[in-house]
Amino acid sequence: MRVLCTHPRDPSLAGLPPEGSWNYLSELERLLDSAKNSVAIACPFFDDTGVEVLSAAYKRGSREARWEIFTRKHPPERLRSVSNELGWSLYEYIGTPGGEEERGFHCKLIMVDERRAILGSANLFYANLVENLEIGVLLEEIAEVRPLIDVLRALRRASRRIR
Repeated sequence: MRVLCTHPRDPSLAGLPPEGSWNYLSELERLLDSAKNSVAIACPFFDDTGVEVLSAAYKRGSREARWEIFTRKHPPERLRSVSNELGWSLYEYIGTPGGEEERGFHCKLIMVDERRAILGSANLFYANLVENLEIGVLLEEIAEVRPLIDVLRALRRASRRIR
């Protein structure tokens, strides 16, 4: 397990990231670039920068990998169009049909090949990836990642595929 941290611009957070941590954005890109079979991303919020990070990684990596994106209801148009252009499966979390569970989806999980994953606090937003203090962990042991596969299955059941 590796601790990941962004490099916050706030001067009051001088001294961060902590010694021994890895750069969040660099490790996210490295993880995505390593995908051979599958990429699954659960993140409620995206902006154009986050979508571009994903798109660039897809274009650098294996086009054979199946990409699935889980997000909140009404994903941003840029995420919809890039998903359509690149053939990604896009799901919007709906919870129980007719329910108000949208607030129940807050996790940030990026999993590659069901073998490696990042769990963290960062949404795929410019501010979260570049300016804010965000932390996460990179899990590289199958035993650590295996339980997260069930999280993705549950999200798939509670979501509607829109692409």
